[in-house]
Amino acid sequence: GWQPLDEFALAVLENATFKHGPNPLDVGLPTSVLGSSYAGSHWPDSAVGPLTTAPCAEHDVAPGRIPHVALAGQPTGAAVSPEQGSEGSIPADERNVTLDRGHGAFVMVGTWDESESDSTVVVDPLGKVYPLGPGPLTLSKLGYDPTTAPVVPDEWTALFDEGVTLSTSAALCPPSNEPGKPQSSEDCQVAPQ
Repeated sequence: GWQPLDEFALAVLENATFKHGPNPLDVGLPTSVLGSSYAGSHWPDSAVGPLTTAPCAEHDVAPGRIPHVALAGQPTGAAVSPEQGSEGSIPADERNVTLDRGHGAFVMVGTWDESESDSTVVVDPLGKVYPLGPGPLTLSKLGYDPTTAPVVPDEWTALFDEGVTLSTSAALCPPSNEPGKPQSSEDCQVAPQ
C-alpha cells in the first residue's frame, strides 16, 4: 500500500532483502493516506553515516524502563575496546572490565524488552558479579530495594566474572572445601527467628 517515507526509512527499505523492493513514485499522495504508519517506531530522522573510528556503545538504563543502547564513534579512555578475535568476540585475555574506584552496581538481569525481573545481582568494585539468592529476605538483609535496580540484559552481566551466589541460607553455612560446589546443609546453622 501507500506509505510516505522519510530518508532513513527509504534507505532501510532499499537495503533490505525483499523479493520485491519499494517502488518509489514521484506523485502526490492520495487523500486516503493520513500519515506514517511507522511514526511510533522512533527511527532516526536521517540516514546513518559510516563510522571512521571504532564503534562505541553507551548502555543507558534506569529503574522501571527497558534498557537502551546508543551507538556512537570515537570512544576515549577505558571505552576503547581491543581488536576482536576471529570469532568476532574479544579474547578473554584482552577483556578488561573496569569500574570507578569504590563503585559497584545493583541490577536486575533480564532481556532487552523487560523493565522488571526477579533475577538480581551485585557487581563489586573489582568487576565480579554475584547473583543474589531467591526471595526478598536476601535483598532485605543486604539493604537493597528492588525498586531502585534497573534491568540490564544478561549479555551485560556476561562481561564480568561470576562469583558465588549470595543468600541468607548460604551465609549460615561454612565455606565449601570445593569451590563452586555448595557445602552440605548438615553443617549449616539455623536462621535466627
